[in-house]
Amino acid sequence: MDTAPYLFVAANTGAVLAALLAAQTISPGRERWHMALVAISSYGIIANVTILILGLSGLLTPYHATATTILIALAFLTIRQLGSRKGSATPSAQRLPPRSDNDRLRSLALSLLAGAFGLQLMHAAFDATVLKWDDLSYHAAVTAQWLVDERISIPPSTYQAYYPFSSELLSLWFMLPFGDDAYASLAALYWLLLASTAIFGIIRSTGGSASTALLIAAVFLASPRVTELSRNFSSNDLAGASLILAAIAVGIPAASHRGRQLCLAWSGLLIGMAAGSKVTFVLPGSVVFAWLMLRSPRMAASVRPWGSLVLILAPAMLIGGYWYLRNWALTGNPIFPAEIGPL
Repeated sequence: MDTAPYLFVAANTGAVLAALLAAQTISPGRERWHMALVAISSYGIIANVTILILGLSGLLTPYHATATTILIALAFLTIRQLGSRKGSATPSAQRLPPRSDNDRLRSLALSLLAGAFGLQLMHAAFDATVLKWDDLSYHAAVTAQWLVDERISIPPSTYQAYYPFSSELLSLWFMLPFGDDAYASLAALYWLLLASTAIFGIIRSTGGSASTALLIAAVFLASPRVTELSRNFSSNDLAGASLILAAIAVGIPAASHRGRQLCLAWSGLLIGMAAGSKVTFVLPGSVVFAWLMLRSPRMAASVRPWGSLVLILAPAMLIGGYWYLRNWALTGNPIFPAEIGPL
């Protein structure tokens, strides 16, 4: 009996349940868009961490992936139950009041957003992934090698294997149960969902109306350049931009001290994933990092600067630092094969 479909459903069900529980733990009492964004980002983080840990352990199989996501879901369920015994969630902080909205305008904007996302869904479901030269030389080639070897390694056939591969890990997540790239394009759909939710949240948190937020998210999804990037294997350029947007939106502060800490830590995870997707996203990630640090005194007087630094930087290094630490250990240059001065 072919178990691949069952493993695919089981692994993703475990990841989705874990993501929903993570959102209830990290974003209690927040706006609905914030909880949705944390849940969506949690799914990618869980898939990324699962593949990375199993790949480095030489246990990169669909059975281990399914078991790991179930364990993560149980861990978040335990944390959630323990947290619920300590009291109810604190309401979110007061922000700019959203502008009044017209029901017809909001319905029109929602229809445009649904249509734009529907077109992207059709591309992901029925169009073949466009494999360009860089996909065939390293994006897809290295990922396929890991799939065969059941571990993360550095194939000797291409120097690009030293690049950071966080976005490729999500493609590998969808490839793992079936052993082929039939569902790899779902990764691009995920990045589009993450980015559009983050755009909506940023606009709403600054006082924009729902119709404005929906319309801008629809324009983003309908962009020809975005569509082009989403057709590539792993879509690492789209992934990095989506993660940076999500880091900004998640970093919008909560009212409670604990909520502020979790917002900082979750933004750090997203910045780390962006930097782990492509080295060029280290720069915008650093800008968001500085923005979060400058905002942290206003977010909580009890969160000291050094505490904010650790809360953001430690998660970022944990999820995105492996690729750079590996290169540093092997070549003495964290961004090999690129160069930094004499390195």
